[in-house]
Amino acid sequence: MPTNWPLIRKVMNGTINACEAVEKLNPDLFSEEYEARSDYQDDVSVGDFLNRFWQVPEGAARDIVRLRSLMGADQKHPPEIARALVNAAVACAEAIGLPEEAAAAETPDFEAHCGSGGHSVQGLLTGIPKIQNGWMLRGITKALEEHRGKQGALSPNQDPHETAGIRSGASPEGGR
Repeated sequence: MPTNWPLIRKVMNGTINACEAVEKLNPDLFSEEYEARSDYQDDVSVGDFLNRFWQVPEGAARDIVRLRSLMGADQKHPPEIARALVNAAVACAEAIGLPEEAAAAETPDFEAHCGSGGHSVQGLLTGIPKIQNGWMLRGITKALEEHRGKQGALSPNQDPHETAGIRSGASPEGGR
């Protein structure tokens, strides 16, 4: 059964939009603003809302595990592509609060531990989908084609997204 990727994309985009909106409000969490309340819901402070901001998705994740169990669709562990999504989100989370100039600043003597070889936060982050959509997807596609005995492996100019039956708005960037 294929994953409902439009749903995943909608949730991730919605969460990014909500986080961006809260950041633009710039609540001063070390002042009285943390305890600020309004007529909207006077029993909940700004601090309470901010805590629930991350608690809601955490709780939803636990509930989805429970629902999967009830549906007989348990997972022993998240598949590799799910772990890639989580870790890309964690990497992006490390850039929250970092100004654009700082994220783009190159540190030439920095030795990245990941394969992107980036020397800036921006380079490391943009390297993630470039590597995944470039040499990784091409490598997976070619290996599966050969393993499954298909004729005509990918040509150097063929988009692995098309071979995998994925409609992408843009062809993958970069690669190794």
